[in-house]
Amino acid sequence: MRFGESYSNRPLFTMGKLPMDLTRTLIAAHIVTALLTATLIGMGKGELQELFICSTATIRSLYLWTFATYPFVHEVSIWLAVDLVMLWWFGSEVETFLGTPRFGWFYAALAIVPAVAIFILAPYLGNFSLQGESEIHFAVFVGFALIYPNAMLLFGIKAKWFAIVFVAIQTITNLSYHQWAAFWYFWITLGLAFFLLHRRNAGGCLAITEWFGRRTGVSGDRTAKRERVRVERQRQREDASEKQIDDILEKISTQGLDSLSERERTILRDASRNDK
Repeated sequence: MRFGESYSNRPLFTMGKLPMDLTRTLIAAHIVTALLTATLIGMGKGELQELFICSTATIRSLYLWTFATYPFVHEVSIWLAVDLVMLWWFGSEVETFLGTPRFGWFYAALAIVPAVAIFILAPYLGNFSLQGESEIHFAVFVGFALIYPNAMLLFGIKAKWFAIVFVAIQTITNLSYHQWAAFWYFWITLGLAFFLLHRRNAGGCLAITEWFGRRTGVSGDRTAKRERVRVERQRQREDASEKQIDDILEKISTQGLDSLSERERTILRDASRNDK
């Protein structure tokens, strides 16, 4: 299921015939680290993973790298498989929308910024321990819903309704069990995703701010300006894509099909699928 295409979103490299964009690279990294964790546990060295979990104790011990490593500390399980499928399905779309470099910063920010915030709030929330990628990948799904709020998912239900229901369930769960650190980590992650995508003029973000603007009487001029900017940027990306295809076709006419690189062949195949 593809909801958007951008030829500026090029594969980082290829593994055989499979283009490895950042989403697939992250999935591979999560699989490798999960297998490493399973190996350490099997060797009786499971305590070594504590060096990469972000917690009150590790940060106070100046293990500052744990702000970035904790999402990759997980065991092999069905829930990990579900999270990685979610990243593959929805992360690819977010990467297409943002472009690979910005998606990299987006993913890194979702991991690091909320962890730093929870550490700062630790005196008020109590000790905390962060491990695994679930909240980050859920925020990526919410990001997809903010970009394509009306995309149809399972049973013909729109993405925005899935996002609203799951956010409500997680919030109620955290509140019911008084999991304050988890509550704030969850909402800081979602708020950061909203902020970053709003800066890129995601349609759902603009719709939400426009809705609040109407309810509070705030002028919608800023939202309208952002929408104009978004449309103009989309037009520029489409123009660049068309020029790239023209250049590839010109290369074929002068040098032959065998002269194309793997990246150029991928671009041409994607363009062919989109025209069908």
